[in-house]
Amino acid sequence: MSFNKKKRDDHFHDHQLLQENNRSTSRFHPKILTDKSPMAGTIELAGVGITFGNSSSLSALTVVPQSRYSYVGYVNDGSLIYGLSFDTPLDICPSTSSNIQYASIPVQTYALTSTQLLSKPTYTFINVVCGDPPPADSVNSVVKTTASAESSGLTANDCNNGEVAGADTPVTRFFTMGATLQKFTFSYQTFTVRDQIRVFNGNNLIFDSGCVGEMATKTLTMNDPKSKVIRVSVNPNCGCGDPVICTGTLWNFQVKCAVPTILSGGKVVGVGEIKPSGIPTKECAVATMATSQNTLYITSDGVMPDIQAQSAVSAKWSIQFCYTGTHASAGHLNPTYSQTVTGTSTEGSNWNVVSALQGNVIGGTAIATAVLSGQSYTIVFYIRGTNPSPGTIQAYANSIGNVPWYFMAMIAQESNTLNFRTSDRLPLQSYDNGFGLMQLTNSPVPDYNSIFNWKKNVKVGLQKIHDNEIAAAGWISRQRSQCQQDLGVLCPHIPTRNDVKCVFSDQMGATETFINAVAIKRYNGATANYVSWDNKNRVW
Repeated sequence: MSFNKKKRDDHFHDHQLLQENNRSTSRFHPKILTDKSPMAGTIELAGVGITFGNSSSLSALTVVPQSRYSYVGYVNDGSLIYGLSFDTPLDICPSTSSNIQYASIPVQTYALTSTQLLSKPTYTFINVVCGDPPPADSVNSVVKTTASAESSGLTANDCNNGEVAGADTPVTRFFTMGATLQKFTFSYQTFTVRDQIRVFNGNNLIFDSGCVGEMATKTLTMNDPKSKVIRVSVNPNCGCGDPVICTGTLWNFQVKCAVPTILSGGKVVGVGEIKPSGIPTKECAVATMATSQNTLYITSDGVMPDIQAQSAVSAKWSIQFCYTGTHASAGHLNPTYSQTVTGTSTEGSNWNVVSALQGNVIGGTAIATAVLSGQSYTIVFYIRGTNPSPGTIQAYANSIGNVPWYFMAMIAQESNTLNFRTSDRLPLQSYDNGFGLMQLTNSPVPDYNSIFNWKKNVKVGLQKIHDNEIAAAGWISRQRSQCQQDLGVLCPHIPTRNDVKCVFSDQMGATETFINAVAIKRYNGATANYVSWDNKNRVW
């Protein structure tokens, strides 16, 4: 019974379907040759025999019983089309390469009748997934040409990827678990119409629900030391006598990560690794490993992103948030900021990391360490900022109150109305370590919260303006007293100055005053005041 390649394209086959090793399928429709004409009536088969690969030995024959196949129709060459449900062998995959992901396997099909042991075989092939699949963003080229990887589920998704639900179609899903030999939680429900759900780690079956209608939660253990992936296979309507035509079932399942996981908005940000890659070699260095998945964003309203620490069993967490500036010039050291928070997650209860920050809005690099069952895991993720609109800035300042007329003009001059660089969404930094919208530099030196939290940046900046206004008013008052003392009469008004965009006046009711002018210049760190009384020449 050698395999005849010439006959492959001459016979019906399911070349667009992907099967799996040790997986039940009900979507295979081979031709069956018999010694009777299909026009004479229904052919009674005792069973259907299948061999996989190029084996010529009948010892490799798999017999599909009557309960797992049904007649579909016939073709003009006298052969019949049957719909089969069978389990592919565990050893169906080629062993020539450990890197093979998918393979095309020859299949030979025989009719078993009451009058003959075997008919002549028909030849076809099936596409079989072998081993652990690639990640969802790196689909093997064979998959692209043989089936839709997304619809078939034959790509590796993150664990904690939400509930998977379905009905009458057999479904397989793969999940990356982050480490080998881990315990994880598996929940499923098959309702009243019975289904079978099996879970594999590598080629090892680690759970079989049986043909059941039930809801249950199990703690499972991965046992393949080389595989970090689990496969969940659902065989719907397993209790039906004819799996080809049975309908009406519903089922769902959910995989909860074995290893510690950081979530945001219900999506996986990072999964714990025992030997993680991508941790900055220099503490808090700007990340080169930031991706769309592991990067979170502070909102334009200055709110931290949701950060949840999750584990299948109790875990103790420590997360260091840190950031080192990058734009200081010679003579100025880039400052480093850091804050560490700790907490505990348990099965069914996440640790809310943002609550532990106690209102601080911070970003940069986050290095999370979780310890559970005596093992330490690390997850690295990143936090960036989002710039507010000018209208949002003005509205927030107004909510604080006592906003000077030059507030928005000062922000435009200091930072071009940006708290974060547009290139990498990290805090805007000047050569002398001024940060954010208000370019806070010293008095006070900006802290971690005020460089990532634009609201804190504005609040501190407004307070600094108010302090400068008070100091400027005192300065002008002292200058007037000196003027009056020198002249012996009431001091004259300070002459009006047209200073490009502003007209500063000493007249009663003026909006743009010399107190404002002195305060603005002081904010910019000037050592000399904008206006003063000249004792020698006795003029302003």
